[in-house]
Amino acid sequence: MIFFRIVPQNNAGLVETLGKYSRRKEAGLHFYVPFLQTIRNVSLAMRPLRLPDYSVITADNADIKASVTLNYHVTDAVKYMYENTDSVESVSYTHLRAHETELH
Repeated sequence: MIFFRIVPQNNAGLVETLGKYSRRKEAGLHFYVPFLQTIRNVSLAMRPLRLPDYSVITADNADIKASVTLNYHVTDAVKYMYENTDSVESVSYTHLRAHETELH
């Protein structure tokens, strides 16, 4: 029994055999063996991520609220799915805190 799966354009298909990553497929029609293999689609398109408002108090005690929208895209689908240790939100907050001192 063989099934097929379509990997859409601007996506990467990650083939897992018995739950373990085995190979990457590009956009198109691909065949796989059900129950033994699965194909996960990972979008490579630009994605916006709206973060909650961020409040900073400057050196002169002025309260500044920042509205942040982060645009990101996945360049390596394998690393994104299997080797990613930090979420995009935690990395963005770390970056915001690093630049917070520039407001003082």
